[in-house]
Amino acid sequence: MKNITRVRRGLLAFAAVCLMAVHAPTTWAYAVCTTVVPDAPANNLAPVPTGEVDNLAHEVTSVDLPTTGVIGPSNLPPPNGMGVYKSLKWGPVSWKDPTRDCKDSKQQFDFWPPAAYQEVADGVVYPTIVYFHPNGVNNHFDKDSTIYLQVAKPAHDLGFHFLSVEFRHPVSDEYLAETPGYNGQVPHQDAGLFLRLLHEKAAQLKVDTRNIFVFGHSRGTLALWQALQPDAPGQASHQVAGFVGYQSQTSYGCDVFSQRYLVQDSVTAAFVQQCHVEHSHDGQFGDAVLSVKGGITDRTKLPVMLQYEKPFYLEPGSQTQVKRITVTDMDLSYGSPDKPGSGSVHYPNFGIALFNQYNAVGINDSNALMSRPQEGVLEGTQFSGWQAFVAKYRKP
Repeated sequence: MKNITRVRRGLLAFAAVCLMAVHAPTTWAYAVCTTVVPDAPANNLAPVPTGEVDNLAHEVTSVDLPTTGVIGPSNLPPPNGMGVYKSLKWGPVSWKDPTRDCKDSKQQFDFWPPAAYQEVADGVVYPTIVYFHPNGVNNHFDKDSTIYLQVAKPAHDLGFHFLSVEFRHPVSDEYLAETPGYNGQVPHQDAGLFLRLLHEKAAQLKVDTRNIFVFGHSRGTLALWQALQPDAPGQASHQVAGFVGYQSQTSYGCDVFSQRYLVQDSVTAAFVQQCHVEHSHDGQFGDAVLSVKGGITDRTKLPVMLQYEKPFYLEPGSQTQVKRITVTDMDLSYGSPDKPGSGSVHYPNFGIALFNQYNAVGINDSNALMSRPQEGVLEGTQFSGWQAFVAKYRKP
């Protein structure tokens, strides 16, 4: 009986905590990786909601890129059944990803060349799509995934390279700023660093550096934001021909997010205060909107296509003027019921704010380098329309 009473008390306490959590302001919190998580069985692949594949095993091994010669069958392990060369090493850094139970991860990418690709130095180069995935270590994809069906396979059939990249995320890896050996900076330059490496390895991978298009999903849209930071280490925006983003994000800065999108009230103040508690380095996350500046040469004239699942929250009668809403409204309108605070993570007015900034600094012109972001795009069709976008901005 005593044991049953303890269980009941525990359940009541847990329920109370859950009720408090529903009404408390929340932010984009991640666990700090302080413990070692046991390995899952090797090659234990599982589908994830994004339609990609999450390799549940530690990915502590990767394939070194050859230092000379065209990269292909003779100097790489055999590709998988789809012809994808998996886990090619692009950088030296490894880390534990908090969004994935602190599993090990590495700077690596999957490489899927088009059918015409040959390991011959014949001067032929191919347009390339670089894909930055939305979450954790799930840069791999299979034939049932959305990214395969809507981007990878169509790109392959059109004669494009398709590269899926593993990278560090500024918020989930914020704790690394406190780790010995780091210089106090949140590591969020991986997208730019990878693009720079791709430029350096272009001859070996037979990449057409004039036609590198970046695709991003959620956190993967930071590839675009990195490319728009002219003062960021490893910036490589001049190497990007265009960007397609789904559920694009612009800033994780507590104050920036609050002041740009939210009604200022007591709940907002509590939201920001909690955000600062969870993210003492939030000022280092970067701001995609403010990074778009006029007067800089073609490096900032980047064609952009953005799509969002949820509708925008706009002033009545306006197609572009953002209406500020409360923290509660934000979660009710844009959040996921099973993820408190998710309205702040995938807030679709990010896209409108970026569109307005393009217009404000005079980057958009009659050719509309960035069209008004699309809203209410259904899951499963999020990347539809990219072929026309790429055809418009692909250099002959």
